[in-house]
Amino acid sequence: MRRYCLSILMVVLVVSGIATYYSYGRLDFLPDYKLETIQGDAKEGAVIELSGSQYLERRSEALNINSKGSEYYRSNENMRKNVLSGDSWFYKQPDIKQMIKDHKSFMRGKLNAQGFYRDEEWVIYAEVKAEKKGSEAAMAVFQLQLLEESTDKVSKLKVTYELPRAVKTTRVNNFSNNYMNLVDVQKVDEEIHLLVSTYDYDNESSRYEIFVIDMKSGKLRRNTNIESLGIKSTSNKKDVQIQIGHMGDSSGQYSTPLEKVLFIVREEKISQQDREANKVPETLSEKYYAYSYRTGLMTELTNLVIKEAWTSLQGDEYYVAESGPEHITLSRYHLSTNKFEQAYAKLSADQLNVDEIKFPLIKSNRVYVMTNHADVAGASVLDLATGELLYTGRVVEIGNDKQTPEELKENLHLNNMDIVGKING
Repeated sequence: MRRYCLSILMVVLVVSGIATYYSYGRLDFLPDYKLETIQGDAKEGAVIELSGSQYLERRSEALNINSKGSEYYRSNENMRKNVLSGDSWFYKQPDIKQMIKDHKSFMRGKLNAQGFYRDEEWVIYAEVKAEKKGSEAAMAVFQLQLLEESTDKVSKLKVTYELPRAVKTTRVNNFSNNYMNLVDVQKVDEEIHLLVSTYDYDNESSRYEIFVIDMKSGKLRRNTNIESLGIKSTSNKKDVQIQIGHMGDSSGQYSTPLEKVLFIVREEKISQQDREANKVPETLSEKYYAYSYRTGLMTELTNLVIKEAWTSLQGDEYYVAESGPEHITLSRYHLSTNKFEQAYAKLSADQLNVDEIKFPLIKSNRVYVMTNHADVAGASVLDLATGELLYTGRVVEIGNDKQTPEELKENLHLNNMDIVGKING
């Protein structure tokens, strides 16, 4: 009898173990998803990647979803892989991916997103830093690499420029008290134009400056302070100051040739006491300007109105995409005519066949819109020039063992969208 009891106990333990294994296995089950086409051309949605988390009983797993399927970033990945993927957002950008594909050796070790330029003949990469040794004057050091695509020949340039001496000195060391950041690289004929922002810690002041380098000789031809191009304060009060900001292109195209760059100029009022107390200055006015790399002229954009929106400068057009839960509105500013074409296209959530519009992205000649439908994430694609709806997709679960709609709503949380091409390849 004792022998039978032992056998029965062993069977119970085995059955319990198996049941427990499958029970916990089901709790940690990782569903498979894909972005399914609802309407329009599936090719338009093939470059979209949605990302977020899959909630499980005891943890969550990060994942990406595209039209081919889903990919999880499991918590048991080793440290080396996590470190190596730290700049994956940068390497996923379409123009950066293409340059890596075309010129893998040239791209090795180049991480400054603002340092790239590419046209039909040249790939250019630039870096800048401020250096100071002992009592010597601080120097701006520009290092450039130029790749001629027809021959794969790479040439290197190094240009130095003595920075203006500080009016006062608050520190004594062997380092420069200037911080320099490369904002934009453009090529005009045989010249390379570098837009650089500099912060002077000694004088607590910042400035934007254009440095023009001759491609053949490697010499600095000229440099121009942006403030000297007709940007002046309308007030003579001592507590009023000008703050200049670069209006970057949020389309994520890092190497695109552009002939113009945009700036926002604010007049701010702040007293010395408020500055010492780290108070936020009062904005008195905002103006917008376009600088032409080719002509060197600064033009005020008197009719431009910008709210919080996704923007993109493409050629002579400055596009603005504003959205709310129920609509998306596209506007554009024609730099050559100084005219603002407001709401040239406006689409509702119903027109996109979704319940909610979350946010837009402008990439190249498309507007990508992250959406929600029945509490599940999706995306739509619009033609930037016309606002025409080209595609709408929605995340669906694939496979046989699917979650219920309630489980799907509770467990899948996607909050990000990027345009990176296919996950695999």
